Amino acid sequence: TTVLGGGKTSRLYQRLVYQDKLVDDVSASVQPFALSSQVQIQADVKDGVDPAKVEAVIDEELKKFIAQGPTADELQRAQVAYRAGFV
Repeated sequence: TTVLGGGKTSRLYQRLVYQDKLVDDVSASVQPFALSSQVQIQADVKDGVDPAKVEAVIDEELKKFIAQGPTADELQRAQVAYRAGFV
């Protein structure tokens, strides 16, 4: 979830906040359980923007992520962020 919605360098933040300017903020988190996990994506949609448009962009980015996976740079940033959480 760090690559998708873990801060200003994440894919969803870059696309929805900076590129398309549809939301004020977006984040993603995971809740791991014994038999399954739940991924949650939250977006603060700007006034006047159709939430369905935001959902469509999120779906598009998820499909790209599933098809292409994370880049080496994205993985490195996620690892650094994970390790920094222990400091």
